[in-house]
Amino acid sequence: MIFVFGYYGYKNTGDDAMELAIKSTIHNVVTYHRGDGVIKTVRNILKSKAVAIGGGSHLRNWGKGWWYCSGRVLLLGIMCRLLFKKFYMMNVGSGGKKLDFIAKVISTKVTQRDTETMDSAMLLDFKPRHKEKILGINLQSMSSIYYDDYDLDEKMVVSVCKSVNEWKSRHPDWNVRFISFNGNDYFPDDEICCRASLLVPGSYLYTYNPDVREVLSEMSSLSAFAGMRYHSLVFAYMTDTPFVAIYTYPRCRSFNSAVHNMIEPIGIDRIINGELTTLLGQLCHSRTDEYWLPLVDAKYLAYKGIDV
Repeated sequence: MIFVFGYYGYKNTGDDAMELAIKSTIHNVVTYHRGDGVIKTVRNILKSKAVAIGGGSHLRNWGKGWWYCSGRVLLLGIMCRLLFKKFYMMNVGSGGKKLDFIAKVISTKVTQRDTETMDSAMLLDFKPRHKEKILGINLQSMSSIYYDDYDLDEKMVVSVCKSVNEWKSRHPDWNVRFISFNGNDYFPDDEICCRASLLVPGSYLYTYNPDVREVLSEMSSLSAFAGMRYHSLVFAYMTDTPFVAIYTYPRCRSFNSAVHNMIEPIGIDRIINGELTTLLGQLCHSRTDEYWLPLVDAKYLAYKGIDV
């Protein structure tokens, strides 16, 4: 048995996708879930032949509390080695040079997404839908969550919606859909996307959906996308949807480069300056995905990263 740790059970679409992909690809896997007690967790570690971190940015939590998130992963690796258990870190995000080096020291094997491999969610299949003239947007309260800066989040929402309304005035035949990738109370995508949808007349709100394949099918109907969350960009890529990354984390820029997206990420400062309108126009008037890394190659790299 392989015991896999992740942020599973936290109503996060990206983590849901990684868990489903790992369970669908690797046999005899047991995953840690939110609410699992210490006794159950220790018992699973002792029963397993190997312990793994199943993707995600466990080595680095941006903003406050990053040391806690990084420290518990490193302690888990040390404990596994003391118990003579194999310890894998599969398709994880970078934590910076120092933490990446420590991870390689304590782990049996480390594979890093967006450099040598790709995200595990790439391995999922889904039923594609016919593309329509729909712009999808994912927003999250990043500044509030990590830096207690509620005003910046509010400025960002207002600026995004102003740009979208300007863009839509030139593209009246298009629809707008705000898509939530997290339904957790602490990471309120539903809330911020709802606020945004109220500022864009005629837009539609797609709330958190635990059915990952259904979310992928929903994303496949879009013809353009702008997103903040890492996995919202992964889903756009998987569904052949031209996208612009709203730059909040280094991992978003890394993914953008890894798949050869020709549209550079846009930061919050540029959004507040009104530059998003022009990028949305680019998405709608050209096939920006024609230079992308082929999806079959990305799937191969994702599989290579969890082939333990």
